[in-house]
Amino acid sequence: MTATTPLWFTALVAFIAPAIAIVGVYFGQRMARTTAELQVKAQERRDQLAWAREDQHRFTEDRRDLYADFLATAEALIDNLEDHGPLFSREHRIVISGLSSSGGRTKMVHPFEWHPLNVLSGKIDLVSPRTISVPASQLSTAIFADANAMPAHENTDVIDIDIAALNEMLNNLRIFMREDLAPPTSEAQ
Repeated sequence: MTATTPLWFTALVAFIAPAIAIVGVYFGQRMARTTAELQVKAQERRDQLAWAREDQHRFTEDRRDLYADFLATAEALIDNLEDHGPLFSREHRIVISGLSSSGGRTKMVHPFEWHPLNVLSGKIDLVSPRTISVPASQLSTAIFADANAMPAHENTDVIDIDIAALNEMLNNLRIFMREDLAPPTSEAQ
């Protein structure tokens, strides 16, 4: 007598084998997908770090140029104040007249409104930390206030401008800017 396999066993194997294969493929695909997701996330992190370093270096160069322009402009204005006094005592106000001399409007415009220090201070406020933007704005305001100083008394032309205080503010700002432009301690070593 020959042994034959029962029909129920053959049917069971016929259903179980494909089910095991399908479950195996499912778990294999799931593991591959998880591995691929981890690799993509790791690559994204590496890219973000590389982009951050690139941006930091690029923005550092931009800030360095901006800081140099601001410091040079502020120093020139302070030197000008020291040499010539405030704008009040000079003929630096620009009169803009209307079309006709009889009925035209006249407007006094201060040249400091167009001065690059205001523009540079605004740019510094956009791209720099508050440790830089606040002192830069304060220095710009102090220079503007001293440039528009009026005599303390009607009977005198003496105007007291504290050039030493302006220079101290400028030097402190220069120190803050150097610290901002210094490389992080992890990269410096």
